[in-house]
Amino acid sequence: MLLLLAWRNLRRNRRRTLLSALAILLGVLFLILTLEMYDYLLVRSVEESLGTVRGHARVVRRGYLKDYSPTLTLDSLPVSIRKDPEVVSYAPRVRAFVLLSGKEGDGGAQVLGIDPEAERRVSSLLSTVKEGEFGTVALGRGLANLLGVGVGDTVRVVKMGGLGWEMEAFPVKGILETGNPGQDAYLALGEIEDVRRMTGIREGYHEYVLRLKHPFLALKWKESLKVPKGYEVVVWQEDMRGIWEIVRLWWVFKVIMAAFFYPAVLLIVFNTFAMAYYERKREFAALLAIGIGRWRLFRMLIYEVMLLTFVSIALSVPLSLLVAYLLNRHPIDLSSVITNVRWEGLYISPVVSAALNPGNYVLSSVLMLLGAFAFGIAIAVGVFRLDVSRTLRERVI
Repeated sequence: MLLLLAWRNLRRNRRRTLLSALAILLGVLFLILTLEMYDYLLVRSVEESLGTVRGHARVVRRGYLKDYSPTLTLDSLPVSIRKDPEVVSYAPRVRAFVLLSGKEGDGGAQVLGIDPEAERRVSSLLSTVKEGEFGTVALGRGLANLLGVGVGDTVRVVKMGGLGWEMEAFPVKGILETGNPGQDAYLALGEIEDVRRMTGIREGYHEYVLRLKHPFLALKWKESLKVPKGYEVVVWQEDMRGIWEIVRLWWVFKVIMAAFFYPAVLLIVFNTFAMAYYERKREFAALLAIGIGRWRLFRMLIYEVMLLTFVSIALSVPLSLLVAYLLNRHPIDLSSVITNVRWEGLYISPVVSAALNPGNYVLSSVLMLLGAFAFGIAIAVGVFRLDVSRTLRERVI
């Protein structure tokens, strides 16, 4: 009966109810969309930062990452890792550190030998080739400028041979731009067999790059992984600690932002309910005078607050989901007016979209329900202090 009475009270003063519901609806809508857009920005930035060279995880011979010894190679990826349900795809790589000689100078380079088909499944490395095409060798923009070469020119690789120092010529097939000028100043790509010739290693791979289903849970995945003896798995959180700290800070920032944003919205709702309470004091006094207990009246007011909050959230969540879905399917690209931002190894693209993270909807709804319940109690306790006879004698203004 009290629940039905609370619903009728909300319908009786539709203007007041509509204003209160609109405040709650917009508050939930704006917070959800803000969190969704920031989540998308973070996830996209991390994917772009990891998707070129690093990958989500790497499998190497134990000790290889200490000095990148060319002799520490892998014959194959262990079956336990290859068939792990968390591993989406993998690609082999061979790495060579060489001295390149061009038209205008010499420079040290890190040449990655890749399998193009496998590499496309784990990274966007091939998409960084902006001029020409992939082949041995594709040079970073900065490295090509240092050597004074372009597509169609030839570079010579200085390496140790059986008779001493030797030089082998390779055509420049393409120029790549990863978005990181420092990385482009030393990075080069090539076919695996050609890079093996540069290192003198005839078989094996230096690393396998993995793509994971849930990259943000890579550390937990590594803890549960059974790594064969002699192998080592390094996840991106260990490779790029700066980016991982930014991600962890963002998760804390989400809670802080919600904690500051929601009280502002709830204060507006609280003010609306408080004004409604003072406008209805004579009504409450009359109900108390005819025998309705204060506890029952208190519960009725709580029901009103919670009913209004439930209805508002029930409307705001689908509306937020619709807007977020449209943004996710049709991102707004601002790259024509805003350039990419690089900070601490993190690439931030000027794209407005949404991540469709269910946690944002749950967090926003729960915070609004808890806040509305707390403010509802703060208002409803006034019935226990209400002086019935004095309130009924007051003149209506």
